[in-house]
This record gives sequence, structure tokens and C-alpha cells, in this order.
Amino acid sequence: MSPKYCNDTQAAVAGMKSAGHSNVHYLDLTPSSVHVEPDYMGCAGHPSWIGHAKAAAIAEPIVKSALGW
Repeated sequence: MSPKYCNDTQAAVAGMKSAGHSNVHYLDLTPSSVHVEPDYMGCAGHPSWIGHAKAAAIAEPIVKSALGW
């Protein structure tokens, strides 16, 4: 995720939690696109399978914890 969207996303999550939605979580995948070789990026800087694999590695333990796996 582009860092420019993080604040708005965090604010949306905070708003939903304050409205009583306890199953909403902020998941920062920004580190998955840091220091990625430009040759591995797709159009408009979207991640390739390499970036998606990094994002999955970040997300997996957080999702497991949230879902009680």
C-alpha cells in the first residue's frame, strides 16, 4: 500500500472501532514494497508476485492472530 493512504485507512479503522466494530484491523503492508527492485514492479508501481509474497509474509501472522488460528 502506498504510504499516502495509511493515515486515511487508520482513521477509517479507528472510526469503525469506535462505532463498536471489534473485528476491524489495520494491516500495514507498506514494508512489502520497500526496497523492491524496479524490475519486479508492474505498471504504476504495483507489486509483482515478489511484492505479493512479501505482503503475505507480513499479513499471515497478523491474520492468524486475529482469527485465532
